[in-house]
Amino acid sequence: MYLPKQGDICYMNFSTGKGHEQNGIRSAIIISKDNYNKFTQMVVLCPITTNIKKFPTHYELLKTKKVHGAVLCEHIRSIDFKARKLTFVEKISKDELVEILDIINGMIELN
Repeated sequence: MYLPKQGDICYMNFSTGKGHEQNGIRSAIIISKDNYNKFTQMVVLCPITTNIKKFPTHYELLKTKKVHGAVLCEHIRSIDFKARKLTFVEKISKDELVEILDIINGMIELN
């Protein structure tokens, strides 16, 4: 079974059965820490869109090989990764992860 790790890009089933615009299989990036994922069987992630817009809360992926698009940092989700059937696609670079986490921290700084 796949255990998601921080910085992984995965495919997941966003369908909720309620007709939302984000239904279907989509790519997303895991932002939660590895221990959280392991012990809770949940992940915190942000979806990735191919509809690139220059918003300050979006991060365009430029170094990835398989998935192209922008991380929607304002669309943070917490999901059960077993129920949503996550599958690994590729890992982002440490630099990209830091940039994404900086955007998120700027939105919800907790200190």
